[in-house]
Amino acid sequence: LGAMPSGESKTVTVEATPTTVETLRLKAEVVGAVFDPTPSLVELETAVSNKEANLSVTLTGTPNPAFLERNITYTATVTNSGPHDATGVTLIYELSPSVEFVSAEPSQGDPCTQAGSQVTCLLGPINSPTDPDSPSGNSAVVNLVVLPKATGQLSHSVSVSSSRFDPTSSDNTAT
Repeated sequence: LGAMPSGESKTVTVEATPTTVETLRLKAEVVGAVFDPTPSLVELETAVSNKEANLSVTLTGTPNPAFLERNITYTATVTNSGPHDATGVTLIYELSPSVEFVSAEPSQGDPCTQAGSQVTCLLGPINSPTDPDSPSGNSAVVNLVVLPKATGQLSHSVSVSSSRFDPTSSDNTAT
């Protein structure tokens, strides 16, 4: 980089072409001939994948309006728009503090578990829409039943994640 006057900055660009699927780690350190009381060391990690799955989630509730001490069923639909299968799909409900958890039934995967205000559903893989051998299509559904314990507006959120890279994570949460 050559000599640098005080306060000056320079940019170095590093381009790399990954050859394997893994976590790419880059460390950069600036060293000079003069003592630096605050040395600069920067580390960056980037996941490298050769497959992606675009997941999205929607959430509906019935009945609406709901009534005190009568069950409400929320239906979360997780869809994989591909282009590859989504693996390790997990759906997490964040429950309103004014409801009591009754049950959660997934259309696939392991039974859902509840701890405090969080319900976790391990849905497993969701196939891509281009998979002709897919018996379940490219979506999964979780029906969550809760009992309202107070009047007023209820607010729940649901989010979905996968072990596969998702290029559009903005549609992975619904309220």
